[in-house]
Amino acid sequence: MKRWLWVVAVALAALLLIVVVAAGCKSTGATSTGQGQTGAAATPAASTAAVYTCPMHPDVVSDKPGRCPKCGMDLVLKK
Repeated sequence: MKRWLWVVAVALAALLLIVVVAAGCKSTGATSTGQGQTGAAATPAASTAAVYTCPMHPDVVSDKPGRCPKCGMDLVLKK
């Protein structure tokens, strides 16, 4: 009977770990979709204006050079 309780406890611990990891991934994805972006729009319009972006966070877009609000790296000119 003790072995059965041990198996149930390990299964519940594994399930809890999966839920915590999934919740952490979900909250990280939510911040990358809209928050922390600089500039006029999330996706730049096709024009001749210069567009700057973070090398590590391509969702961060700006119309002028500066620093990434997420990691602090310099924004680079997007080609």
